[in-house]
Amino acid sequence: MVPLPDRTMTITPTGTGFHLSGLSQGMKIDEDFDKNMVLSQVLVVSPNIKVLVLPTYTSTADGLVVSAVTSRINQPPTAPEVEATFRIDYAKVDAFQIPSRVVFDVKNTGLIEIGLTNCQVQLADWAKKP
Repeated sequence: MVPLPDRTMTITPTGTGFHLSGLSQGMKIDEDFDKNMVLSQVLVVSPNIKVLVLPTYTSTADGLVVSAVTSRINQPPTAPEVEATFRIDYAKVDAFQIPSRVVFDVKNTGLIEIGLTNCQVQLADWAKKP
């Protein structure tokens, strides 16, 4: 979610990690990372929308995977907040953790659940190169 760096991008060390801030096409973007460069939150504000994104992670033997992403959305920025959450369950396929179930929950509105079975993993040619 990090925009391409330009002159407006600032990176500031904090006591617990790093804060990135910048402007991109009329949007203000702020991102916070912990000391291990794991994304903890993103705030995007434009004239039409304000979105606060809060990812959560699950630790696996292969490292961290995203377990949920909660977005608090105001559209326009002065509108009441709507909360939408993606929850993700994983299955191990070969050496990879891939989504096996994805739930999209818009609070007080609706729920969409997608289950994936019999999935296969194929590496792209560029990923096979050392």
